[in-house]
Amino acid sequence: MITSTKNPRVKHIRHLQADPRARRESNSFVLEGIRLCEEAVAAGWPVQLCLFDQDLPPRGREIVDQLASSGGETIPAMEHVIKAVSETKTPQGLVMVV
Repeated sequence: MITSTKNPRVKHIRHLQADPRARRESNSFVLEGIRLCEEAVAAGWPVQLCLFDQDLPPRGREIVDQLASSGGETIPAMEHVIKAVSETKTPQGLVMVV
């Protein structure tokens, strides 16, 4: 469980969000929210990292379970960590690097 906003994975996500060059160089981007993450998984996009809040609704939990069963890196994170990496006012508790 990630509890600190100073975690290297959290810093990496924030860096990707802030720097278009970093996104181009790593050929990755950040998705937020259940619907967008659901669509990315359904489309077969390779997920590098998934941070999720333990209190996800069942629809979000299905996405996390699907990623975990396919060997994707899924890491629970505290609510304040999800808010720190999210660019939305009210995050849904699911953030992925694709």
